[in-house]
Amino acid sequence: MENKSIDATCVICHQSIGKPYECVTFCETNTPYKTRRKGSTHYKTSYSCVQKHSGCVCDGCRKRYRLSAIKRWAIFLLISAAVCIVLGLAGNAIDAKLHPNLYGFVMFLWICSLPFPFAALVGLIGCLPGDYGYKALGAYYNEHSSGNRIKTVKAAEKMGLIGTKAAGQPSTVNSGLNNTLQQKESNVFKLADTAEQEAADKPYTLDQGLSELTELFRSYPQLDRQKIQTVGRKTYNAEIPLVSGVGGMHQLYHIFKKRFPAYASELSRIWDGIGDWAD
Repeated sequence: MENKSIDATCVICHQSIGKPYECVTFCETNTPYKTRRKGSTHYKTSYSCVQKHSGCVCDGCRKRYRLSAIKRWAIFLLISAAVCIVLGLAGNAIDAKLHPNLYGFVMFLWICSLPFPFAALVGLIGCLPGDYGYKALGAYYNEHSSGNRIKTVKAAEKMGLIGTKAAGQPSTVNSGLNNTLQQKESNVFKLADTAEQEAADKPYTLDQGLSELTELFRSYPQLDRQKIQTVGRKTYNAEIPLVSGVGGMHQLYHIFKKRFPAYASELSRIWDGIGDWAD
């Protein structure tokens, strides 16, 4: 899906012109639970930190990412094949009559290890024709995260991670996800006008700042810079207590960076010149 608003410069090397790609990064959590009647264990899958990314990746960066994947599969193929060969030779060298238990154990290990070389070979062959543009883009945005998985936009739609607004409209993160942060935000938006007025009279907090920034950055890359700057001013004027000599804006920035590392540099540029902030 081509987006004309995307900068044609490669987001990874910032030097070459690339092709536009889209990807979705997410964290997956499986929570076990048991039914009362049968007592069997089931798993409930939930998703958090779902983000859609758009950007251009040049052919050089895309090929480098594919080459690293090929190396990983090649190493896995060599190791798994070597293990199978060693176990096979060891089994043939053992006299089954004199060492039946040892022979049976080695043959069991050898049979169990046979699928690994075939799986590695299939993975290696799959790397050769792959484009790897969306994976390179996802790896770039996931550079400072851990545990996130990367999917194409089409695959994410099939999983229900994202939904389509209307025909011809870009896909957005589905508001029905089991994301605690999104649930809290949706509850805040449903409060009555009287409750909003009462909240406005209370001192501005870091939780409020994080909630507003999260909502504003959902429209990335089309950001409302003025509203984001307003969040910075409110945080700076809230007289939030210092923590290890760090003021409120820096505290909010570190919390935001830990949760959304891909957007931290953009937030720093937008806040440049507000209060004591300097990019």
